[in-house]
Amino acid sequence: MKCAGLERGFDIICNNFALLFVEVCRYPLGMTGGQIQDEDISASSQWSESTAARFGRLDLDNSDGDGAWCPDIMSEPDGLKAYLQVDLRSLYFITLVGTQGRHADGMGNEFAQKYRISYSRDGTNWVGWHDRKGRQVIEGNKNAYDVVLKDLEPPIIARLVELYGCEWLDGLIAYSLPDGLQMFYRGMDVYFNDSVYDGASAERLSKGLGQLTDGTWGLDDFLHSHIYGMWPGYDYVGWNNKSFPKGYIEMFFDFDRIRNFTSIKVHCNNMFTRGVRMFRQATCFFRSGQEWESEPVSFRPAVDQVSQRARFITVPLGDRTASAIKCRFHFADLWMLFSEVAFQSGDDPTHKVDDSNTRILIGCLVAIIAILMTVIVIILWRQVWQKMLEKVTYKIYPYDLVFIDFTIYRGLQPVLLITSPFTTRPSSCSKGLAAAGSDPPHYAEADIISLQECSDKCSITAVSLFTATDSSMKEFPRHKLKFKEKLGEGQFGEVLGL
Repeated sequence: MKCAGLERGFDIICNNFALLFVEVCRYPLGMTGGQIQDEDISASSQWSESTAARFGRLDLDNSDGDGAWCPDIMSEPDGLKAYLQVDLRSLYFITLVGTQGRHADGMGNEFAQKYRISYSRDGTNWVGWHDRKGRQVIEGNKNAYDVVLKDLEPPIIARLVELYGCEWLDGLIAYSLPDGLQMFYRGMDVYFNDSVYDGASAERLSKGLGQLTDGTWGLDDFLHSHIYGMWPGYDYVGWNNKSFPKGYIEMFFDFDRIRNFTSIKVHCNNMFTRGVRMFRQATCFFRSGQEWESEPVSFRPAVDQVSQRARFITVPLGDRTASAIKCRFHFADLWMLFSEVAFQSGDDPTHKVDDSNTRILIGCLVAIIAILMTVIVIILWRQVWQKMLEKVTYKIYPYDLVFIDFTIYRGLQPVLLITSPFTTRPSSCSKGLAAAGSDPPHYAEADIISLQECSDKCSITAVSLFTATDSSMKEFPRHKLKFKEKLGEGQFGEVLGL
């Protein structure tokens, strides 16, 4: 978008919902916030490097610059030729423009009192904006510091701009249709022409957008308008059945790329008491290359003979892919009036993500998955071992201990050997190791002395592996045992050092 005579900068407002709510589409697009990059801001000229186009941002006094964009007045004596341009890189629905002068902490005193707006959807064809009454000049600032916001009525759909708004996701860049006609109703002239269309207007309207995409749909009574002071019928574009002998009007829609279309929504008037009804049938053709596909999609809405309420009619398009659509809307009465058209589409079937970014993304995902799997395996492994240890602890410690004297053979301190279980009842003790169903080890010639019967508090019987003839061993109270270290594990349990 080119804005003539701006001394400070500006921020725009747009929309992305298919059925546009102009009142809520007022989001800054990034001149102040920085989403708009410096390389996307250009100008016809600059006074100095410190007042280059990149400094034309609202509410920002960059320390590297002088707080604004300033054109070179000497090279452009006609101020209307100077412009600041911002490339948004995609289509936006623009509803508001804001401007501000150069204050620079009191050092500056420049501002734009008036300016004009030009915009483009393809970077080649430029259109001058004007309001609903045909006025092009916008009132700007009266001082060097206040931000002045101006609503754009009608809004514009463009790429090379920067004001406030939101992204235009319809992808519609132009529609072509017969211009609306004039109705005489009770001595009153009612005009149904597309008065804000920004394309060519020869035999047909072509290569532009207008009232059917301005985000405002008409009232139930077409004689009244949302816009104060406008003529009767202003909100609608309408046609008379007598002017179209084939019984339908044909509309063409061109899009920014091939899309997968799910539906089209058309806002229609239905005041049948005045000879106006919504369309009887819609037939849509699709084109992705040079030729139109032979199989169209047809839809007949339910006939409403009761309510004269204006309404949106949704025409399903069956997920057909196309970059252009041709629709024929058939008359159901003398007049047919439309005030808004919106398309719903899915993913772009030809869109490809940059391969390098894809590889980076896949690598990150693989790394994250590997880390998560490693953590899960560690957690599960710890849980399994914890359960095994709990099970071992439960089986070993309730049972009796046998004292074995290894001092003769290895010079070690006496140790404790936890025996295999014979009973889980606390009032009884095991009778001897042989009862466990296995013979004592043969690496030492040892006789196992049977354990003595236990009393209420089981004591521990001393067993000597190498003094088989010594039967004078005495009981040792369990509560006086003090374990210092674990020496190992064997067939019959753990070996603990005293």
